[in-house]
Amino acid sequence: MKIFLLLLVLIPFQASAREEWHMVTFGRQGLGWSGAAERMQTNGDSTFKNVTYFLSDLSLNYAYRISKRFQLGAFYEGLHREYKFRRKDGGSSPQTIESDTYGLFLVYNFNNNLYDAYYLGLGISSTTYEEEISHDFADSEGKAPLELDDTNETYELFFGRRIPISIMGFDNLSFSPQIKFFYQTHGKDFRDQDVEYGLGMSLQPIRFDLLF
Repeated sequence: MKIFLLLLVLIPFQASAREEWHMVTFGRQGLGWSGAAERMQTNGDSTFKNVTYFLSDLSLNYAYRISKRFQLGAFYEGLHREYKFRRKDGGSSPQTIESDTYGLFLVYNFNNNLYDAYYLGLGISSTTYEEEISHDFADSEGKAPLELDDTNETYELFFGRRIPISIMGFDNLSFSPQIKFFYQTHGKDFRDQDVEYGLGMSLQPIRFDLLF
């Protein structure tokens, strides 16, 4: 989030007719927030009285047009997922997953008209990941407690196509499907299990870019 906020502060706002200086993306890992809460009841045989579930998933992104065809951007992704198992003796046993990702990306567009262009980009990001299952919960399930930490860096190469669309006279939106290839390093507990890096690919067929 620090990179994202810094970019917004340092880059001056510039705008002129149909010259798109700013861009925000919607879709998977795009701008947005989701939250959820659920309370689950248990039967009389359970060790726990009830279970409460919380979810918070936040994504931010912004790109600035630094020349006719190049854009520089930043993004943040934060995830919090928690199960709170309330015991019959009044105590609680949590199970949590936390992750934070900060990243930068550079995009080259094959057309000066960003609304209607193929584009190629490079990205780099850093993620911290923590997963923990408490001793109380693990003991009640006959399992060993879990503490899993990871700090990784991800390097991405992505390619996409923007197709201009108009909705009720609003024409600042482009349909922007994308394919991405990435290389990801791993550290901490992953390295303890001899896991060092991973190669992968992701498809994002439903994705939209807002240009203004």
